[in-house]
Amino acid sequence: MSTKRERAPLPSDGRASEVYRTAAAIILQKGYDATSVSDIANALGITKAGLYHYIHGKTQLLFDIMQYGLDELEREVAAPAKKMADPEERLRFMIGTHARIVTRGNGAVTILVDEARALTPAQGRHIARRKRAYFDYLRATLQELQAKGKLRDVNVTVAAFGILGTINWLSRWVQPDGTLDEKKIAEQIVDIALRTDAARPARTASDMNILVCLKQIPDPEIPARDFRIADIGSANLVADVFGENALETALQFGGKITVLSFGAPSAEDTLRKALAMKADAAVLVINDVNPNPDPLAVAQVLAAAVRKLGGFDLILTGRESGDWGAGQTGGLLAEELGLPCVSFVDKIEEGLRLRRQTESGFEIVEATPPVVLTITNDEHNVPRIPKVRDVMAAHRQPLTTFTASELGAGSGNEYYDVIELSIPTKETVCEFLTVDELAQRLLEVTAGA
Repeated sequence: MSTKRERAPLPSDGRASEVYRTAAAIILQKGYDATSVSDIANALGITKAGLYHYIHGKTQLLFDIMQYGLDELEREVAAPAKKMADPEERLRFMIGTHARIVTRGNGAVTILVDEARALTPAQGRHIARRKRAYFDYLRATLQELQAKGKLRDVNVTVAAFGILGTINWLSRWVQPDGTLDEKKIAEQIVDIALRTDAARPARTASDMNILVCLKQIPDPEIPARDFRIADIGSANLVADVFGENALETALQFGGKITVLSFGAPSAEDTLRKALAMKADAAVLVINDVNPNPDPLAVAQVLAAAVRKLGGFDLILTGRESGDWGAGQTGGLLAEELGLPCVSFVDKIEEGLRLRRQTESGFEIVEATPPVVLTITNDEHNVPRIPKVRDVMAAHRQPLTTFTASELGAGSGNEYYDVIELSIPTKETVCEFLTVDELAQRLLEVTAGA
């Protein structure tokens, strides 16, 4: 009668641990197939005969290394985590500790993913069961968060695989002597995971901090006879209509809304109207650096203002301005801030479902804040007319003001310069012909055709 013995945990220190760590590092670098027993012995500074005191063949060594890595995950991650009742605290601990194990150069944990194919079928099944138990525990923690309403409506299996994939890939790019130490890297991984797939409560409209960018322009509805190039002539200064569409879209969605304008001091009137429409705060950046800023210069000023004011979940601009009509500031602003941009949006729904207009109809896009949106007009976002009492109250509200020079942005046009502006002229010439001359001309034209 045979007796099956339970495998004792592999030693976590001493010479055997050194053998496992060294061999794992070489396999991680060269791959299992390209690594020889001599490579491992040379790295350890011992003979092959001395190495065989600790191992029983290359395949068995790989199996022992994987067991060693799983033992370390169990000892340093899973066992302490099981004592934590709060799932968010547990998840933070598991991600942070697992990431630190990988970044401190423990290839034994990383090759759990890469080299399992080299094991015997029995060894492979054993390792797969242990890996699955760790994965299931991580997924169960995500499920607990979801049950408590602290996890968005995501597939927890996908989220668990995403977290583990991010951690395991660290060994591919982290440099031991790099500027980021293992603690900082682990903190970044935790932050990324908890901001996206993991423990973050679903955001509602009322939680959003929204910035709407407005522009003051000459009234585009003036009669053509009053149009001037050098100055605004008799035109009134008004808010750009697409900017007001953006503000109306934000007001319908909800949240705390701040309006921002870059321009002349007279742009205060545009901001006061926005406050009367029920925006919560207003900021004016006075243009004291560039009389004719191009879209990139405007985007740089707006980006500097965003950074000065603090983070926003949504940044809305009109799809284009009613004076120049370049339609580029929103996209350039997103690029300056390093944020994604969704263009031609006309409606924002709960959960940040965005409806955007296309040439063939509409698209529905789901976005995650922070994000920049360019808003176009639609029957749903026609700007509201503020009440008289709200207009009066708006003039009593505080207005934050600073200059572009204080922000250190927008002083030059790197994108393009306007050399000359002119009204197109059309010359017409009238020539009187006799019937015979007309006939001759027609013959010449038809002959040439």
